[in-house]
Amino acid sequence: MAAPLNHFVRFLKRPDGAPTPDIFGMESAAVPSLQPGEFLVKNVLVSIDPALVSRMRPESNYAECVNPGEVMHAYGVGQVIESNNPAAKVGEVRLGRFDMQNYAVQSDPEESRVINLGIAAPEHYLSVVGITGATAYFVLQEICTPKAGEAMVISAAASSVGRV
Repeated sequence: MAAPLNHFVRFLKRPDGAPTPDIFGMESAAVPSLQPGEFLVKNVLVSIDPALVSRMRPESNYAECVNPGEVMHAYGVGQVIESNNPAAKVGEVRLGRFDMQNYAVQSDPEESRVINLGIAAPEHYLSVVGITGATAYFVLQEICTPKAGEAMVISAAASSVGRV
């Protein structure tokens, strides 16, 4: 059986100002055979949000930057379709940085987590039930600490967290 074809977005160069289509390239390659300890995730959903712009710039940030030549970073929800790692079971649905591609070969199950589809739909793990929702919650509870009678304005321009 032939290896599946992985279609992915390659980050070609850093933007000069706002990102433009020419900083990306669409490419394809066969998915490599899994080595011992690796597992294969088929991306089902990919989060493409404004926070990715900061990953394109070589600046100190909360997230590592993507370097030219790499597959563009992104969080996603995917399903384990093959595994040579006893800690990652075929059929699991996971949330992790699987990047902008159809398939992601992973080796550390701790870098993604199994999601509970009984709590929320998969797409909600990329927003309100996932990192975005946790960030919004803890910012309000730990940093803003709103008090009764105070007014708060939250802008959707504040990226995905402000939208939540």
